[in-house]
Amino acid sequence: MAERAALSGRFAVARSLALGLLQRDPNEFAALMILTTAEIGLGNWDAAVNAGRRAFRATDLDMQRVNAARLVASAHFRAGQHTRAELWLGRALTLAPDAGASAALRQDFAKGRQIGRAHG
Repeated sequence: MAERAALSGRFAVARSLALGLLQRDPNEFAALMILTTAEIGLGNWDAAVNAGRRAFRATDLDMQRVNAARLVASAHFRAGQHTRAELWLGRALTLAPDAGASAALRQDFAKGRQIGRAHG
């Protein structure tokens, strides 16, 4: 339900449901990712970064860590913190499990760098 709420843009509902799930298990990766997405959708950059960092630490699976790092980078980027976004994209790149994921991350990194230079 929480994931559907986030995917449909009902970020306040997704946030509330994710927080409920996290009361049961504060390290539940899926709930942390939904919370991160919801906080980004609500424009709560610091909360999104904190939830994303928790998600990153909550798993040992590389692809999950890549996804968490991308969300943290997105929150930093939207907050205008381009250097921090680049750092998180770089972290994701080192964990990319295949060439396709690496290529997508390199493209995100290049876009972020280009926009950061234009605004910095």
